[in-house]
Formats: sequence, structure tokens, C-alpha cells
Amino acid sequence: MRVVPRPVWSAGLRGVVSTVEKEGALWGLRHPPALLEALTPQPELFASAFASAGVRLVFRSDTSKLRIRGRLIPGVEGVPATIDVIVDGNLHHPWRWDARPGPWAIELGLPHVRERRFEIYLSHAHALGLTSVEVREGSALEPYQTLGPRLWFMGDAVAQGLESHHPALTYAAEAARRAGLDFINAGVSGTVAGQLPALPPMTPLERIFVGFGSQDWESGQDPQGILTVARTLECRGAPVAIVEPPPWPEREGLENGRGRTLDAFRNVLRSWEDGPHRRVVKSALHLSRDPERYCGSHPTEDGQVTLGAAAASLLGRSGRRPTSILGNAVLRPAG
Repeated sequence: MRVVPRPVWSAGLRGVVSTVEKEGALWGLRHPPALLEALTPQPELFASAFASAGVRLVFRSDTSKLRIRGRLIPGVEGVPATIDVIVDGNLHHPWRWDARPGPWAIELGLPHVRERRFEIYLSHAHALGLTSVEVREGSALEPYQTLGPRLWFMGDAVAQGLESHHPALTYAAEAARRAGLDFINAGVSGTVAGQLPALPPMTPLERIFVGFGSQDWESGQDPQGILTVARTLECRGAPVAIVEPPPWPEREGLENGRGRTLDAFRNVLRSWEDGPHRRVVKSALHLSRDPERYCGSHPTEDGQVTLGAAAASLLGRSGRRPTSILGNAVLRPAG
């Protein structure tokens, strides 16, 4: 096996705003460092924000054997660590293990030596740093660099995709894949409308989806605060879509601390009239498999995929379902 130089494979990191060296590994950050520093006094929020949701390694290679090593820092308690490997647009193999801090490694063998497209989705619930990428002797590796529009997904655990068993099947990943666009998942479990992460400067081509779960209603958040955030983002030149809380049959008729039912909460969000640059996704999603644990507010994996399809349709490109976001990069030897 040949170790690929770090500057080569690290150029294929997607879904990050920056990277940081720590414990001998390279960690992809999906939030500005200043935000992570501000969350340090809140360990649970920091652990969620530091997790690798949407972070992926994207490249082309003619190797028939691939080995990736790294380190893990636990994030959301009670959720296993998972890595999804997509080869030529197909989910080839998921790796899942108990999220213990320390080193990890995955190894993949493929039949025949030919050029393939790889997308390695890191855990959406824990932070995975990368220490090395190895390919078969004589093989090449070319990182894929994305050009064009990018999607930002903001919100809480719904956006982060915690109920999904696969980091490649969160609603953010599904929507971006259907639209054929690059994306960053800025979802942070445990946040509410008033704690949305700050975004770095954006280009007019970038789009934002703001997703909220029923916990925003349950915790007594003012839905007008969500609209205020959406208007602020819209003023920065980016189209914005709001995802309303999914159904919660056991609580639909109840009022929260502000005397507002779930349907009344949704109606405030729906008052944000649809237009060319703004939408409200009227979702009908599956609920959590474990309502008591997650407050009944997380869509299941099927619900995540359904929501991803709805989000992609807002881009007007739902009829196009590419199997991969990878382009036709020319393969050349690495290092």
C-alpha cells in the first residue's frame, strides 16, 4: 500500500469551511472557528457542532484497495459512529462501530483495477479526523474540487440528521445529491431558533435551508424568531427555505408554554409567503422510532429521504437525479 501525501487527499475534503490539525489528525470544520470557541462553555452543543455531519472525502482513483485511518472524538451520546463509502454513485459499504475516542481505520477491497469515483461520508454524530489515506502501489488518486453553487443547511438535530443510520442519507445529503450541488451541513443538535450558527460571507449563488423540529415548539420558541432569522439570511442575497416541524400526533392538540399549538406554530411559519427566493416546506415526515428519547421530533431515515426530496424540488431540479456529484476530472498520479 502507498500512503497518499496529505496535501493531495485533503484537497478533496468537502462540506467544510476550514480545517484544523489536532492530535495528529486533520479535522474538517463545518462552522467558523469563532463559533466553535463560543460554544465551548456548552459541551453538548460544542460536541454536536464539532461532529462531521456532511463532511466527506471526494476523489477519483484507479485503486482496487483503499485504506483510511483517523481519530474519533465522541459527539452525540448513544449514537454509533458510521462511515458511508459511495463508489460510482452506489452505497458500497457502511462501517459502524461504538463511538469510543481514539484511532479508527477502514479498509475496502474492490474487484479489478479501473478508475472509480469515491465519496467517503464521515460520521454525522461524531467528529472524525483523518490521519492517512492509502491506495494500492502504482495507483493514482485525484481529489475532486467542486465548482458552482453550494447549499447551506441550518437548524437543529433534524438538519444534522441524527435519526438517520447513514451520514450519506441525511436530508441535507439527499437534497444536495438530488440537486447535483455541493453542500455544508451546519445543523447543531440541541439548538433552537435563537441559537442558529453564524455563517461566513456567502455568494449570491449559495442557498440556505433552515430546518426546525418540534422541540422548537415544545421549548416555547417564538416562530417569529425563525422568520426574523430567515429574513436576515435572505437580505444577504441567498434564497431561503424553511422546514416546518413534522407531525407529532401525541401532542398536536396541546399548547406549549406560550399557549400555542403545533399547528398554530406552523401557521406562523406558513405566513412567510412563497416567492422566487423563499419557500416553506410543508413536510409530512415519519417520526422518531423512539419518541420519548427524542421528544418525537426527529424524522426517521425514510423521513430524512422524503424531506431531502422536498428540499431538492424547491431548487426546480427534482427531475434530475445524478448518482454522484462528481464531475469529469482528469485522473493523474498523486504526489
